[in-house]
Amino acid sequence: MTRDLLLIGILLGILLAGVISSTPALIFLAVSVGTAAALGRLWARIGARHLTHTHGVWGTRCLVGEVMDLEVRIDNPTPLPLPWVEINDPLPDDGLQLTGGAFGTDLIGLSMRTGLGWFERLRRTYHFTARRRGYYRFGPASARIWDPLGLSFVDHRFENRLGVTVLPLLVSLRELGITADHPFGDPQRDRWLFRDPLSVAGARPYRPGDPMGSIHWPATAAAGEMMTRVQEGTRTPEMALFLNVTTMAISWYGLIPELLELSIATAASVADHALGLGFAVGLYSNGSLVKEHPEDSARPIAVEASASPDHLADVLEILARTSDHGREPLENTMARHLDPDDYGVHIVVVTSLLTPGLRASLSDLVHRNVPLTVMYTGEEPVPTLPRGADVHVLGGAERWKSIVPR
Repeated sequence: MTRDLLLIGILLGILLAGVISSTPALIFLAVSVGTAAALGRLWARIGARHLTHTHGVWGTRCLVGEVMDLEVRIDNPTPLPLPWVEINDPLPDDGLQLTGGAFGTDLIGLSMRTGLGWFERLRRTYHFTARRRGYYRFGPASARIWDPLGLSFVDHRFENRLGVTVLPLLVSLRELGITADHPFGDPQRDRWLFRDPLSVAGARPYRPGDPMGSIHWPATAAAGEMMTRVQEGTRTPEMALFLNVTTMAISWYGLIPELLELSIATAASVADHALGLGFAVGLYSNGSLVKEHPEDSARPIAVEASASPDHLADVLEILARTSDHGREPLENTMARHLDPDDYGVHIVVVTSLLTPGLRASLSDLVHRNVPLTVMYTGEEPVPTLPRGADVHVLGGAERWKSIVPR
């Protein structure tokens, strides 16, 4: 805007000087340049209005260490050539490393300076290596389109966005240092009867914390008080996997990235192994999902148990988008999602931190004979836990460094 005002001021000055001095050449110069500038700005505006910029990938999921090809497409669908276009398209994060392809000049990331002829389409392909799990956003990009004379420009923002999910590291339990034949304890405990939500055996009095969907309304009407359905049993084993994203006792001190990533990789690998054994696996965490758009609200992590073939992909995508900030202590998350009457669900807790509150919750589960496995990913010595809990110590940051791709 300042540039345009300066140009207008100069042209008015030349025009006024030509009128005062009765010099036709100055008047002609001011009118000609002013007309050319107005037409050039209109040219740039039309070009900006119709110019398109998009990102394209083959699939929006990849694994850590994989190479992903990203195609940037810029189209000028008008008969007006655009001789000078600046595209500002910064990289989303250093978790995706630009390793090859067509590079722009003078600018950073996917940005470029180029020119487009009439009806021209420009394609550039870049190669990225996924270095860290997460959810990465490409776009929105912006453009600066100059008029053919270079006298003025129009800024334009594209609204296209593309999200790419880098799934967490998936390794065998032996690579995590878990060599037990039965990492989830005594296999005889798989003979517990588990609840079948489709078969109702009766009703019991309502307890605070029971989900509203479990209310037995006919029994409530007959008894005159709130009643909860009691399901019949099934022999399909079920696992509730709880992930603690907090890595320091005082959360505002920050986090230890290696311990967080080891915990997430452990949760992913445990889910993969358990699904292979026939478990229906549910995932819960005190973290939240990374927002797809800045205006979105944070979503808690709660994936209901399932043994379907597609369930692992859903669990991995949730873990890929898990934030590094704990919303609450893990014991609060466990209390909200565990049914005190359900003794058949095998509980697996993945944590790098064993606070007094969490240890008390684990002790309560053991005292109620709930099958419990603790995957400890912390650096500190393991605090004393009650007998009956299966505890696996994975080794902390050194373990993470040994399994992460170089």
